Amino acid sequence: MLLFGGDIDVQHRERLISLDGWIYFQAPVRIGVIFKHLRKLIDSLLEKKLENPKMNLEDEKTIQLIMELIKMENTV
Repeated sequence: MLLFGGDIDVQHRERLISLDGWIYFQAPVRIGVIFKHLRKLIDSLLEKKLENPKMNLEDEKTIQLIMELIKMENTV
């Protein structure tokens, strides 16, 4: 949800991360900051892919990181 959901808002004092102001996760602030940055990387990568549909994303670090996060989610 944090990767592809709505706007991420990090509430530092409360240690909360919200998506579109209606789904809340209690987590360390750094998690929210990391996911906000990762979303920017994903958006940038999608823009590049739209500009160049033949672009190979297989070795792209951002894609590899997302794949690792998904794999880790299944083991937790």
